[in-house]
Amino acid sequence: MSEKTLKSIYAAIDDLNETLPASDAITKSPETNLYGGDGDLDSLGLVQLIVNIEKYIYRDFSKALVLADDKALSMKNSPFRNIKTLSGYIEGLLHEE
Repeated sequence: MSEKTLKSIYAAIDDLNETLPASDAITKSPETNLYGGDGDLDSLGLVQLIVNIEKYIYRDFSKALVLADDKALSMKNSPFRNIKTLSGYIEGLLHEE
């Protein structure tokens, strides 16, 4: 998990947290559960986060990624479970480019 990737994800979380009540703010930690059984986000929150992350990945890496594609949605273990799995998924996509 690279610091640069985490920086992009955390910047996107900061943007999302500005729209949420303080009690619902997403914690910036690799272990933070994002989506699924005990995740902090509902489907709309996840979409907002993904859009924000794509924006910051483009800014920080100069690469346009689509995070919510058929590949991501068909994976047995969702890359959107927590920040660590999402970071790993993004790094994999960046290396494919």
